[in-house]
Amino acid sequence: MKKYKRGNVSRIVRDGEIMRYQYKPGNVTDYLTYDEKLYRILGTYGVSPYLDTAGRIILQLQAGRDHRKYSIHSLAYACYHGYISSYETWEDDMQSFLDWKQVNSLTVDHADNNGHNNTVYNLSLMTGPLNTAKGTIIPRIKEPIYLNCAYCNGAYRVQMMFITGSEKMAEMMQRFTGESFRCGSGVTGIHFLCNDAESFVQCLKVLTEQRFEWAAPLKDNGKWIKRDSPCWCQNVHNSLQAQKVLSQLDEKLFQPFV
Repeated sequence: MKKYKRGNVSRIVRDGEIMRYQYKPGNVTDYLTYDEKLYRILGTYGVSPYLDTAGRIILQLQAGRDHRKYSIHSLAYACYHGYISSYETWEDDMQSFLDWKQVNSLTVDHADNNGHNNTVYNLSLMTGPLNTAKGTIIPRIKEPIYLNCAYCNGAYRVQMMFITGSEKMAEMMQRFTGESFRCGSGVTGIHFLCNDAESFVQCLKVLTEQRFEWAAPLKDNGKWIKRDSPCWCQNVHNSLQAQKVLSQLDEKLFQPFV
C-alpha cells in the first residue's frame, strides 16, 4: 500500500490497482483506477480540493490569477483515455479536453450513478440528455433485482441479476461467475453488450419495462413501483467488485443489444 500526503486537507492512498483520494474535512473518498499521470496530478503542489454543492470533490489549480477548476471524474477520464499525453503537459491537455467536450455537448457519466466511483469501468462520455435519462433509471432498480453496468473496451456491459430463491446478498455476489444465463441456484442473470451510449440507455429502458416471470416487476402501467429496499450499487464497494468481474467475463456471454 502506497500513501501520498498533501498536508492536512487530502491524502492519496494506493492499494493495488485502486487509488483512494480522501478529502478530510468532508470525510469524502473518491475511488480511482491507478494511473501514473493521474496519481502525480492529484499530488501536485497547488492543486487544492473542495466540495461542490452536490458533495463531489472539485480540484482547483491556483496558478497566479488563473484559478482553474476540474472535477475529479473529468480529470480521471481524460487520463484513462489518453486525452492527457503526459504529466508535463497535463494542464494544457486538460483544458483542450474540456473545450472539446463542451463543443460536442458531452458530459462524463458514472455507469452506477455513484459520483465517487471514478474508476475506469464506471466512466464514459455521453450527451447531457442521455445522462439525465439514465440517471432516472439506475436508482430505481432495487432489491431483489440487481443491475451492474461497466464501460469496457469502448462498449457498455449490462448485467441484470434476479434473486429467485432465498439467497442473501453476499451469496448472490459470489455467483457473478457469468458461466451462463443461469448463474446459480435461485439466481438468474441477463447480459447485454451495447456499442454506444444511446443503445446503453435504451437497453436500460427496455429491461425496466419487461415483466419477468421469476421476478417482481419494476413498473406497473408505465409507472415505477415504489420499494423501500436499497439500490445495491449505491454501495461503492459493491460496484467496484461487480464492475471488475463484469469486465473480465467472456464477451461471448453477452447478447448484442439491438
